[in-house]
Amino acid sequence: MEIVYIDSLFLLNFIIDYLLLLAVGKICALPRKRWRMLLGALWGAAYAVLAVLLPRFFAMAAVKLASGAALPLIAFGTGRRAPRAVLVFFAVSAAFGGAVYAACSLGGYSGRAGLYIPVSMRVLILSFALCYALFTLVFRRAGRRGERRIHEVSVTLDGRTARFTALYDTGNELTDPVTGESVLVAEAQALRPLLSGDAVELLTRDPLDSFQALADLPQLRGRLRLLPCGCVTGSGSLLLLFRPDEVRVDGRKSGVSVAVSRAGLSADGLYQALISE
Repeated sequence: MEIVYIDSLFLLNFIIDYLLLLAVGKICALPRKRWRMLLGALWGAAYAVLAVLLPRFFAMAAVKLASGAALPLIAFGTGRRAPRAVLVFFAVSAAFGGAVYAACSLGGYSGRAGLYIPVSMRVLILSFALCYALFTLVFRRAGRRGERRIHEVSVTLDGRTARFTALYDTGNELTDPVTGESVLVAEAQALRPLLSGDAVELLTRDPLDSFQALADLPQLRGRLRLLPCGCVTGSGSLLLLFRPDEVRVDGRKSGVSVAVSRAGLSADGLYQALISE
């Protein structure tokens, strides 16, 4: 008869699930909020306990899949990158489980895999390190993305809010000529929720052609100006620049102005803006 200690089962699964979510966030280059990852790990640990107490329901394949998918959704949200996060979570979980079982087998454990495998913290950490190194090697491109600093940004103007992701870019040295503050450069498409009707299309046109029409809008009156912008080729251009009611970066207020880029900023769609602070 297999004896399971609920407290040990909960703690072990909590640690494992948090490490798995940490790896998924790194591989998929997702913004990692600790409190959300802790909530995801708590759900994973709670599910492990429920699977023991109510095995007839929680051990069903469909329930297992739904419960497993819930972990990355809780940790990283339900945005457009959620399906990839779920798939990577299952892949990392499978590899990590195999690594732990192999390590235990090499350590002399020969029992049948039941509700859980008795594993020491040392084996757990070594298995995770091995699995993490393997996935970083296999997903080298994803690993490079993970080095990028991606932030969640919200811009509010006249009661409307646009939400998107921004890449921390040390090469962005643009400053607001009036306030001297840093400038967040966002794709025009990412800022569409701030305007309505024909005004949205003006963001994608030449700044000189659309400046006056946008400057006459009530929500942008007195806020809009043109920002000279140079690039590495030495050529220059103009960007529309405005001061919104509020900008939040990862939930914290940020005193930056917003410039509009008519072109896309990320070839793979990973981010829609560039920020320097």
